[in-house]
Amino acid sequence: MTVHRIAFAGASGTGKTTLAKHVASALGLELQPSFARQVAAEMMVASPYDVDALGRRGEFQLRVLNATLGWQLPRLQKGFVADRSIWDAHAYTCEHCDVGTTSAHLMHIVRACHAAGVATSELYTQVVVCPMDSFFVLGDDPARKKDYTYHRRFEKLLTQFLEAEENLGLTVDRSLVRYPAGKRAQWLGEFVASLYAC
Repeated sequence: MTVHRIAFAGASGTGKTTLAKHVASALGLELQPSFARQVAAEMMVASPYDVDALGRRGEFQLRVLNATLGWQLPRLQKGFVADRSIWDAHAYTCEHCDVGTTSAHLMHIVRACHAAGVATSELYTQVVVCPMDSFFVLGDDPARKKDYTYHRRFEKLLTQFLEAEENLGLTVDRSLVRYPAGKRAQWLGEFVASLYAC
């Protein structure tokens, strides 16, 4: 039986959580909690972006990364669905932190995966990209930055990281770009069916 470790990746407002919930339910897999908001609450701020005013972005990103790895790595054998990948966390680190912090976080990812006996490209059986061009709605969520250029910049960074991992063997699913918002239910059906066929 195939073990599925599926992560959805993309900017805020691209529908990752909604899709991840449906896939997790359909496959009977555990869904990763949302660590960014959880860590923000632990740091006593209303939103992840509030840590910047405190000068604690590096700490915040490391805590999110540790929470993500700490949840995902013990579930390698039974599988999971996540609404963010470690590469999302790393892209946010690159967006907000200095080069030294960014490099340290990348090495932390590599070492944690190595200690768990997997390469970074093997952590997920596949990463599903949720592109802004397919669906992008920020709504009135106060925890989301409203700057469109910011989210585009994040998406570009994330794309670079995923392409690098893809060159090392990571399976990246970009099929959502062909499905506008009104066709996502069709994508879900086809995607889940393809996993059952494995």
